[in-house]
Amino acid sequence: MRTTSRALVVLAFALAAGCAGVTRETWSKPGASGQALTRDIGDCDREARYDLTHGQEQGAYGFSVPKNDRVFVACMRARGWEPVSEPVRASPPAPRRSSS
Repeated sequence: MRTTSRALVVLAFALAAGCAGVTRETWSKPGASGQALTRDIGDCDREARYDLTHGQEQGAYGFSVPKNDRVFVACMRARGWEPVSEPVRASPPAPRRSSS
């Protein structure tokens, strides 16, 4: 009886995972273009990596400064962006070449 219950729980999780689909995190802003998104992500990424200790984007001895996710999200929201999850769509199959 115990094995049957465990098997049902595992099956339920497997079905739920299969139905959930794959999503990716992105940003949304009404009326904004993809170019504006790319620009704002780059600007906010630089701001989130700024090293206050040394006053530069690079840390001491040229090491990269880790990204501060809270600063990045605050910067994007200040520019009017909101985080969203969107489904990842599979690429359509490539057209077949006819052999004539």
